[in-house]
Amino acid sequence: MRIKLDENITVEAKEPLLAAGHDVDTVVDEHLAGHPDPDVLAGAVADQRALVSFDLGRAVGCLGGEQSNL
Repeated sequence: MRIKLDENITVEAKEPLLAAGHDVDTVVDEHLAGHPDPDVLAGAVADQRALVSFDLGRAVGCLGGEQSNL
């Protein structure tokens, strides 16, 4: 799986995912830390990566969806 970890996910999460065979990139690796959420999401979509983030409401909003309580 192609994964992008948002800046609010600890960088220590990257190594176990790599060890499990995933292709992992981080917002920090791409120098996108501090960039607006729509830019981060657009980068993940362009790279065909699943974005892992604690900013669910913001990401859903970026997609034009309604925020839900998960």
